[in-house]
Amino acid sequence: ESTCNVLDAAGEVDTLAGLFTPSVRAAPGTWDSILPDWGCAYRASALEYTAIPRGVDAPVLMVLAEEDRLVPPAPPRDDAAALCEQGAAVELLECAGLDHEEAGLSTLDRQVDWVEARLRGEPLEAPCALPPPEDCSL
Repeated sequence: ESTCNVLDAAGEVDTLAGLFTPSVRAAPGTWDSILPDWGCAYRASALEYTAIPRGVDAPVLMVLAEEDRLVPPAPPRDDAAALCEQGAAVELLECAGLDHEEAGLSTLDRQVDWVEARLRGEPLEAPCALPPPEDCSL
């Protein structure tokens, strides 16, 4: 909030609908060219670039979608690698051929099982392996 002012960069926009116009929604990954301060906000929120120190040492599950148009998988993969470099235990699941919603919904059972295993104290099998996309339709 003190360094990035996305709404002011957008002019008099004061709603999400006003900010996320059809042209902005059609250009994921290039918002910095449309709204200059957007890159500042991205860098502040991306684990790879943030100056905010990691506060807890809990394992992390990241579910990505290979065909995601809302959150392209490359930046979160970079975040996973950055977390691993910081010593975090990260498990990455990227769903081949699925979009944002499909990946989240098709892996709900796996996500719940993952959380329950951590609550039972079970360690990750291969932390920070960061495997390629896999079939999540099972």
